[in-house]
Amino acid sequence: MSVRQRGKNSLSRWRALIKTMNARNRRRGFTLAEMIAAIALLAVFSVIVVQLFAAAHTLTTRTDRLDSAVLCARNLAEGWQAGLDQPEYSALADNPFTAGPLQPAQILRLNYTGDLQAVEPGSARIEIKAELKLADQQETGTEALQINILSLEGDLVFKLTAARLAPEVTAP
Repeated sequence: MSVRQRGKNSLSRWRALIKTMNARNRRRGFTLAEMIAAIALLAVFSVIVVQLFAAAHTLTTRTDRLDSAVLCARNLAEGWQAGLDQPEYSALADNPFTAGPLQPAQILRLNYTGDLQAVEPGSARIEIKAELKLADQQETGTEALQINILSLEGDLVFKLTAARLAPEVTAP
């Protein structure tokens, strides 16, 4: 082999080596299109995740309000069963029966905020409607209190029925 042949060979080797190095360098990083696609996917997924968290927060808030309303209704039923609607208990603080005993077909409406504070009907988040229905007192001697929890739209959310023995009426 002549010197010239050897030089040509080594030159072509160098050129091939430089080409492969350039090809490797080009493939090491991401292209602009790949970066834009990755950012777009991250943006879409983050929007979906934020919407899921917002929906979960809304459901949690609604569940807390319903739980509070059910607690109020049960407390109302237990107070009625214990006789808190009788005149001797009307002076108790936070007694919903301050107007005296419920009469048949009389409706007691209680309005609460989400954290169980009694409020005026216009600013209520929860409305509890209680109606006394008398059973056949001659046979059973019981009374039934129907308690309905209504949403702000007026839809029935929860229904509770409590019963007790009718208080004895004493002649004056």
